[in-house]
Amino acid sequence: MRKYLATFLISFLAVACDIAENGEIAPENRFSRIFDNNEFDRAYYVQDVKQTADGGYLLLGSTNIESSSFLGVYLMKLDAAGNFMWDFTSTEYVNPVSEILERNGQDFVVAMTANNPAAQLLEVGEQTLTVQGGALDPLGDYPLAAAVTSDNQVLVLGYNRDNRRTRLYKTGNDEAWEYDVFEDTNPERSGGILYNHLTRQIQPLPFFVGEVGGSYYFNGFNNFNIALTFANATSGEQTGVLNGVRYDAALSALEPLEGNTFAISRYEVDGENIIAPRADIDPNLEPNDVATIQGFDFPELTRNARVVIRRGIVNNRPVLLYLSDTKNGQIKLAAFDEASGLFLNSRFFGEGNDFEIGGMSLTSDGGAVIVGRTFVAGRFPRICIFKIDEEELNALVP
Repeated sequence: MRKYLATFLISFLAVACDIAENGEIAPENRFSRIFDNNEFDRAYYVQDVKQTADGGYLLLGSTNIESSSFLGVYLMKLDAAGNFMWDFTSTEYVNPVSEILERNGQDFVVAMTANNPAAQLLEVGEQTLTVQGGALDPLGDYPLAAAVTSDNQVLVLGYNRDNRRTRLYKTGNDEAWEYDVFEDTNPERSGGILYNHLTRQIQPLPFFVGEVGGSYYFNGFNNFNIALTFANATSGEQTGVLNGVRYDAALSALEPLEGNTFAISRYEVDGENIIAPRADIDPNLEPNDVATIQGFDFPELTRNARVVIRRGIVNNRPVLLYLSDTKNGQIKLAAFDEASGLFLNSRFFGEGNDFEIGGMSLTSDGGAVIVGRTFVAGRFPRICIFKIDEEELNALVP
């Protein structure tokens, strides 16, 4: 009974949020939704969205479950008009750390089991998650980020609790490399920064991993800091590092452009945010500090703001799209010219409630879809979605 009631409330509120000011129903390529339900003790987080082959949308997130202090993997499927189709909450798999990964036409996520902190590669089906080949890295614990490499393997950033090291693992030849943290981040005890990150008792830390040229990079624990670390893709040897200030200042997002040029965002010790659409970072640099990267001040963003960066062609122009949260509870989408790094325009989403970003994807119709969460009645964390069409997205790029 509870499930049917939840579905009814989701459908009712979704329709109610899609009425244009003139009373007409908006077209399916332009809509907004808030998905509510009757489980008042349930909190939802969302971290990625992908358009599916049928024109609909797959959302990846997490939610609290009774069987674990970690958050269970949560999936939601919408049709092309943003209408709810199904959702799925896993009590077996927890702590999703990747975006929705794709290999050979199949969608995957990386998470861990509630009773085993080793990374798992999970195939996404209709209301199912299926583990592929057992634990990705039997010796690694607590996955923190994951990405697909140019040779179609999975690269996982994790933490080795036995020797207190950051661990980088790649499928295929089962390669693994480790990097000294020099202190215990206490993943299994309340009060430890990693445990509090994994259980959402603090604002999540900005872990990410990827590949550029002949190097892998990760943003993770290294030498008493959260640091951007570059490593040789063959040997795993550390070649360069850009240090944060302990866990209080760090890069918050990075997108490789060309050569040694990256689009980045970072936050300072006081929590204020800097955006640098074109930053030169040498993968072989001597240890340096993130504060050396200069950019635009964005004081309207929340302290230590989470940032999502996407590259795209908008209005026949290569652009960088930055998505983040503002101090007044809105979602901000800012566009920068990719070639020059100049700011072009911005738009804000959400009003009435507080809104927080989750993920963003460009869509096949030339528009974009943004997912996040809002607080219904000011207290119940629920998933929201905004779909803009090509005309609206083009308006960001004169």
